[in-house]
Amino acid sequence: MTQTRSKMSHQPSASPPSLSLPTTTTAASTSTMSPATTPSNPDLTHFLTHPWCAALLSAPDTTLLPTPSRVPKESTEDSFFAITLRTGDTIPYMLSFSSPRPSDGVVADAATDPSAPPLAPGIGTEQVSTLFALGDALNGYPTTAHGGLIAALFDEAMGVSMMRLRSSAANPKCPLAGTDIVTASLKVDFVRRLATPGVVVVRVWVAERRGRKWVLEGEMLGVGEGGEGEGGMVVGRARGVWVEVRASL
Repeated sequence: MTQTRSKMSHQPSASPPSLSLPTTTTAASTSTMSPATTPSNPDLTHFLTHPWCAALLSAPDTTLLPTPSRVPKESTEDSFFAITLRTGDTIPYMLSFSSPRPSDGVVADAATDPSAPPLAPGIGTEQVSTLFALGDALNGYPTTAHGGLIAALFDEAMGVSMMRLRSSAANPKCPLAGTDIVTASLKVDFVRRLATPGVVVVRVWVAERRGRKWVLEGEMLGVGEGGEGEGGMVVGRARGVWVEVRASL
């Protein structure tokens, strides 16, 4: 159960793409900064050397998000991603960002049908994406990521998405202080093998809300070392249920 609270490298190209007007989010505020004032971020620097990732990060209305689960804590909270999976041959780099979610039929129907129930804040309007650089010490089969790792990446990316919702002033219906949100269930469909080493992006969005339950959906796209599958291929899909509980841990 996951709880959310309020040596691999690529050779850089001759002229790495720039991230135009990146934004950063802290707590409930979001600010846009010029490239010259953007804080140094090794994770951002790494992914910008990868053309496929740079294109995602340079898309309009992209907002960089904090990933506190990568920071070691004395309480041992988040130690799985902050310590165990933060080595050169596991997941040396990780970066999260939000962006507008392309509209689909469900969102369009809700917008055009007056009788349709209103969407909860954040549903169908935004997706939170997390980039992971994967090493070769995460395998089940040769050069193939373990299925349990794929599930863990989905769970972690969904946790980042819930953290984004909780800190957003645009979502007043999110849980108040004194509550946590934990994973109640996670269903993963493995579409194809995930080759390592390589890079994946996990995209997550809120599908619906049922009282204390939030239903999240996500997809994982992978690209191999050296640009194999440059457009990004779907390697897995997931659906998770997160539940608000009284803070006790």
